Amino acid sequence: MKDGPADSRLATVAAEWLAEVDDSDLATGTKRLYRFALSNYVLPGVGQLRMRELTVPAVDRLLTAVRKAYGSGAAKAARTVLSGILGEAVRRGA
Repeated sequence: MKDGPADSRLATVAAEWLAEVDDSDLATGTKRLYRFALSNYVLPGVGQLRMRELTVPAVDRLLTAVRKAYGSGAAKAARTVLSGILGEAVRRGA
C-alpha cells in the first residue's frame, strides 16, 4: 500500500480479505456466496473507489441498487462482504 491504507482501492483490500476467507474454516457454501457477492455486486459498484472515498452514502447507494435489482438477500450478502472488507481495512490502518 504505497500511499497508505486509506489510498488503497477497495478491490485491493477485498483481495486480501478474500484470501483470509479462503483460508478460514467457513463452510464452502459461505465462501462461495461471499466470492459471488464480491465479484457481482461489490466490486462492480465500489471496487475502484479508494478506501477514503468509501462513504456512508456510497455504501447506501450500492446496497439500495443491489436490493432493487437482485433482492434483499443479495443486499444482505453484499453488506456482509463490505463489512468484512472494511474490517480488514481497519486492521491494516485505513
